[in-house]
Amino acid sequence: MQSGSSVSATMLDISLKGSKLCFASEGAPGVGETLRIKFCLPNSDYQLDLLANVTGVWKTRNAWNCGAEFKDDSPDDDKPFLAQQKQISQYIMERQRELARMGINAGTEA
Repeated sequence: MQSGSSVSATMLDISLKGSKLCFASEGAPGVGETLRIKFCLPNSDYQLDLLANVTGVWKTRNAWNCGAEFKDDSPDDDKPFLAQQKQISQYIMERQRELARMGINAGTEA
């Protein structure tokens, strides 16, 4: 990828530490590159804007995947990174509760 270029990707997984991204074509970033990842979590209008270091790249059938570790680039007196991690944490907890309810309901039905 060229510095400053913009490429669309699908986020396959997210955690507080980072994410797994899928690129539909050639042009996936290389290990060690820094990405600016902009996205909205489902059911939210709040746009997250995070920097991430690429930690791994691998090819599947028709796509390139990469693992990216979020990094804090905010000055000490301004903590947007922590606010964004809070948004991710809330999303993950809501999703885990939803999955647990589905598992409980599926396990109790005859």
